[in-house]
Amino acid sequence: MFLNDGERMRVLVTGVAGFIGSSVARKLVADGHSVLGIDCFLENLYPKEQKQLQWNSLSGINNIELIELDLRGSVPDSIFEGIDSVINEAGMPGLMNSWDDFETYVSCNLNVTEKIASSVMKHKIPRFVQISTSSVYGENATGDESSPTLPVSPYGVTKLAAEELLRAYARTHGLQSTILRYFSVYGPGQRPDMAYNKIINS
Repeated sequence: MFLNDGERMRVLVTGVAGFIGSSVARKLVADGHSVLGIDCFLENLYPKEQKQLQWNSLSGINNIELIELDLRGSVPDSIFEGIDSVINEAGMPGLMNSWDDFETYVSCNLNVTEKIASSVMKHKIPRFVQISTSSVYGENATGDESSPTLPVSPYGVTKLAAEELLRAYARTHGLQSTILRYFSVYGPGQRPDMAYNKIINS
């Protein structure tokens, strides 16, 4: 991943009860790292119960510590103490829903990113991975990273804004971050609203 061979780290993974966040946490621990996982079980896209299953499956794994916390609210400084890396998997996905719930998308995808970036700088955490999306490219995300960014939904706009915010942090404050733009991700535990999940269940 973004870790050096043989290096053992304590990694903060936000959105740890989600499909991808939980998988990332398991992989990190399998590779010898320890994880502090955070989630708030936001129910805007799908029921809390599915995330609770992921959460429960992680709770019995050695070297994974879990904290239920909404990062949009007050976040204690202690969360970032002793952290070597942050992987921000938290966010509000869903293209169509973002037209009807703009405030949630701004608060989850942009405001939380700013709060994490500020804490990363304050605590001098050397590694920060921000999760973005192919939706920043627009309706047809078929090219490479040189393709123009032309989002067609508030979801894509907020994720692109978060990317630009981190670039501003880099230019002004020297923040080092890596941005990953996920395309269609699927597998066991996938979100129930996704096409592959619906097709298989049908």
